[in-house]
Parts: sequence; structure tokens; C-alpha cells
Amino acid sequence: MGINFIHTADLHLGRGLDFYPESSLTIYSDLLKEIAETARQNNVDFILFSGDTFNNHDVEVSIKKLFLDFIKELNADNIDIYYACGNHDYYIPAFYRPFKREKNFYIFPENWHTFYKKDLAIHGFSFYEQALKKRMLSVFPTENLSKANLFCFHTNIEELGSIHENYAPSSFDEYEKISAASYFSLGHIHKKSEWIKAKNNLVYPGSPLPTRHNETGEKGFYLVKLCSNQRFEKIFSPSVATLVESYIDISESEDILEVNSLIEETVSKTETEIKNRYIAHNIKLTGCVTPSVKKEILEHIADGYLYEAGRIANIEDKSLSEISPEQIAENKGLFETITEIFKAMEFEDVPLDSKVLNEYSETDIKDFNSIKRDALSVLYSMLKDDR
Repeated sequence: MGINFIHTADLHLGRGLDFYPESSLTIYSDLLKEIAETARQNNVDFILFSGDTFNNHDVEVSIKKLFLDFIKELNADNIDIYYACGNHDYYIPAFYRPFKREKNFYIFPENWHTFYKKDLAIHGFSFYEQALKKRMLSVFPTENLSKANLFCFHTNIEELGSIHENYAPSSFDEYEKISAASYFSLGHIHKKSEWIKAKNNLVYPGSPLPTRHNETGEKGFYLVKLCSNQRFEKIFSPSVATLVESYIDISESEDILEVNSLIEETVSKTETEIKNRYIAHNIKLTGCVTPSVKKEILEHIADGYLYEAGRIANIEDKSLSEISPEQIAENKGLFETITEIFKAMEFEDVPLDSKVLNEYSETDIKDFNSIKRDALSVLYSMLKDDR
């Protein structure tokens, strides 16, 4: 018995992509085309969607039509879809009505349900509310286990310490209690991850697109084959988009233009080496720079000066100033006193400007010390010539 299928999750259709806000619909369309083409070329029997296929229920009609056309296209090739709802796209009858009209679309209900494809049992459930807290795997009816088992659902494995909400929580112990060797097609964690627990394959394909500027790493979906010996062989198929993370040491830079040149060189080199339809960059500046360069970087880093080159990049400043707050405070005077007071402040004590909050919302907002350090570096740079 040979069964081929695709496992994907967390597409978040309808969410504006950080790097391509004006091209999101086109990129989502290209992604679905790539999944469909991969399915046809590999003669897959079905595709698993393990939750959060849609970002919410208020997506534009064009997004819903995109997915409906995708379902119809696969139906023409006799390819089924098994769909588990997650916390973002939890089950609402009216939302899913157009898809359920298609005979190749199978959606899991609120409680465990089993579909059968050839000799394979496909077990799954859907979220019927956004914040599902029930430990669903612990109540799986083990009498439903077959020789070949496939699980499809949205969950947070607690041992991972993930930043994602602890919805439909599960643990490694619960997977190890499933006696039959199975493939668990999971969703919720946006990073590609996989483990073997008691001969069971636990697999997160991750989001196939970098929806946020910190979602680096491999992006794509799994092509899986169930072999005659009940083994699951999987191949990771890269997606249409790549988010590349680069670290650039700017210690020798004398001004912002030299920093910009280093960024340009890094981006050009990366895009020569990586061949993909959509490439975005998450660039982190490191090293130790003069207070004046630090001031320039903090003033211009959010201005998008790299966008003029027609490239998409998120730039994070991780560099340090040559003059630290501790060195400043060694001297005596008004500025040093202000430095000491500022150093002692906690996050809740300081009403941050909205622009500052927006700048740090996705990166360093939890590390208030870095905000204080940067602010002191700029202040010192502004005042040092008058001392």
C-alpha cells in the first residue's frame, strides 16, 4: 500500500505579510498554486491542513475565493482535502459553507472523528472556539486505532516553551501512549519542527510563509509517503518565499552611509546565492560603534533607506555604543546623575512615546534595558560636544 499526501499548516491566509503588504494576495495565490502543483506532480491522495489556514473569519472575499478555487482545482484531479480548524479559523458554519459544498473537502468536527482513505485511518478534531483549553489527545478513543494511523490537529506541545498560546495543549507523554506507529500532522507552531516519540512521528511543518519579520528559518510544507511497511517517509518542499537572517558587524563604520553599504553588500550576496520567488531579509547590526554613529543608526534605522533599492528588509540594531552608561556614570555632574536615575527605572515607570513602542513591539520591548542603553547613547552623543 502506497499513499502520498501533503501536510501543511498555519497559512494564515488574509494576514498582511510584513515584508510584502501590497503583494500578500499574489503571494498567497502563488503558494496555493505551488501546493497544488506539487500535489499533482507527486500523485498525492490528499492534503492535510492542520489549522489556522485562515487568519480570521473577516478575511476578504478574494481570499476565500482563492481557497475555494484551490479546492475545486484539486477535485478535478481527485485529490481530497482534510481540514482541521485552529484557533484563528475555528469552526463557524457560515464561514465554511462554501467549502463544504465541494465533495473533496472534509472538515473535522468538534470531537475526535476518523476518516478512512484506502487502508489509512485519519483522526482529527477542530477548534469550535478560539481559546480551546481541553487536552484533546488525552481523551482520544484508542479503540479507533488502525494498522496505519494519521492524526491531524492544532495543538501546543507544552515542553516546547513556545511563545504561542497554550491552546489544545498536549505533552510528549501523551504521544508516547499512542501504541500504534503514527504520523501526527500538527499545526500552531510556526517553526518547522519534528520528533520521534515511541515510533510516532510528531511534525510541525511551520508556516509556509514568513508572515512576521522574526519568522526566519526554512519555510514550506511536507510531502509524505506511507510505505507498505507502515513507515512514513517525508520530504520538506520549500515554499515560494524565504526570510533570510543576517548578522552584520558594523564596528568599523564611520557613518550611516558605510552601514548602508554593508547592508547592500550582504543583501546582494544573499540574493545571488538564494534562488526564490520572494526573498525578504531580517538584518541584525552588531558590533561596537561611536556614539555619533549610534545616534545616526537610531535616527534612520526606521526610515527604510534600504527600500530605495527595491528590496524588502527589516533592520534591527543590536550594536553597542563605545561609551556605556556605566562609563558615563563614573563621572560626576548633572548628566551622570540623570544617567543613574534612568538606569534604575523600570519599564512600568516610563511612559514611552508611541513611535518608540511601535519600533520595539516585535523585538526588544521585553528587554527594557536595551531601550535605556540606546537612549543614553543618543543623549550622550548629542551632549558630549558641549560638555
